[in-house]
Amino acid sequence: MDDIDDLVDDTQEGLERIAHIVSNLVDFASLKDNVTAMADITESLNGTLKLLDNQLGTCAIELHIEKLPLTRCNISSMKQVFVNLLINAKHACDDLRDQQGKISVKLFANENNIYIEVADNGCGMDADTLKQMFDPFFTTKPVGQGTSMAIVYNVLKEHNGTIEVESEVGMGSLIRCVIPIAT
Repeated sequence: MDDIDDLVDDTQEGLERIAHIVSNLVDFASLKDNVTAMADITESLNGTLKLLDNQLGTCAIELHIEKLPLTRCNISSMKQVFVNLLINAKHACDDLRDQQGKISVKLFANENNIYIEVADNGCGMDADTLKQMFDPFFTTKPVGQGTSMAIVYNVLKEHNGTIEVESEVGMGSLIRCVIPIAT
């Protein structure tokens, strides 16, 4: 009888995890064009981290999150920014041999802007890659997988934001997104 109770408990736990994953996918998939609302960008990050938990599992994730003010934004688009930044950082760490991949995410604000910084200890980028990384069809990946940074650039542009990149081959990259606080 104990085995049956354990199986029922495990099944219930599994169903709750599935429901949570489906809920995150539904939230993520509900892209509403140009719909903005007052939101906490931290919630976008948290939802994205839950959604990508298995994909990012091989990397150590460090979070440095300050309390952010609410800002008017397209929350679905912001989730897409986090997905693209985190997946790119993970891919940059995929070929590390002597050390574990590390991804650091920082969220902070001053009186005018919200800052999103994603850093990794991955392969880094050379000068030519840096020049082209926001071009819509530029990729260092297999065909069809290289539009993510162009999407990040366009989402930030729609939010009157900017993006800055620091990178060194063999050392990793830092992507800094700056979004004006809008009410």
